[in-house]
Amino acid sequence: MEMVQDVSVQGEIGPVDIYSGDLKMVFSCTVTSFSQQPIRIVFGPANKRLNLILTFLDGSDSEKTKPKLEAKNLDNDTLELKLINFTTPLGSYNLEPIYIADFSGLQVFLSFYIIGHKEGSNKTMHLAIYIKTSGQSRPNLEVS
Repeated sequence: MEMVQDVSVQGEIGPVDIYSGDLKMVFSCTVTSFSQQPIRIVFGPANKRLNLILTFLDGSDSEKTKPKLEAKNLDNDTLELKLINFTTPLGSYNLEPIYIADFSGLQVFLSFYIIGHKEGSNKTMHLAIYIKTSGQSRPNLEVS
């Protein structure tokens, strides 16, 4: 009986770069915010770290409409994004990558998809951080 030889790729295939249009993805993950606790992402070189704080809020009865996003600079190195009314089990997301910072000569963008099972529940967030080195229009904070 003849043995079939292993035809798997041998050795390293080199680095993999992922682009969406002209934005290069540098980080992607799925994370859960338990009991609406903030998610904090810290990135950048050791001598200059950028803090991105993602805070989940559910609006009052009169404000329970579509999801919305509010941004606030807490200091030179910290940006807080308030994600309001992300409570649908089908998920909500930003329509275009959101410009969040100029950092070490790069423009930094965020894209996300959030699943919220009900008001006040855990939120599951799929997110990606992208960079661009040259002129890019800065999309608004519109979400769906």
